[in-house]
Amino acid sequence: MLISDNWIVAEIRQRLRECESDLSQMGDPRDEPRAQQYFVFQFCNDMRRMAEVTLRGQYQDVPSQDPRVMLRYEVQRRLDRFYEEMSKMQAVPLPFSNYKEDLNVLSSRSSDPAE
Repeated sequence: MLISDNWIVAEIRQRLRECESDLSQMGDPRDEPRAQQYFVFQFCNDMRRMAEVTLRGQYQDVPSQDPRVMLRYEVQRRLDRFYEEMSKMQAVPLPFSNYKEDLNVLSSRSSDPAE
C-alpha cells in the first residue's frame, strides 16, 4: 500500500509541476477585466499585424517556417511550376494555334443570331 501511495504522490507532484509550467508560459494573471481586455486587444493586434505582413509576403514576423502557411509563397511556387510545365510544348496536349484561324472556324460553324 505504501508503494502505491508514493506513486500517487509522485504523479500528483509531476502534474503539479507541469501545471505550474503551463501557467508560467501563459504570463501574468489577468484577474481584472481591464487586464483581460488589454490581453485580447494585444492578441488581436498581433494577429492583424501577422495578416498584414503575410499579405505583403513579408514572413519574418510570422512565427512559422512552414511554407504551407505562406500563401503568397505557395501561389508563386504553383505559378512557377505552371510556367515550367507550359514552357515545354511537348507537355501541352493541345498545341496552340493561330487565334485568327480559330475565330474563322468558329464563325463559319456558328449560326447567325440575326436569322
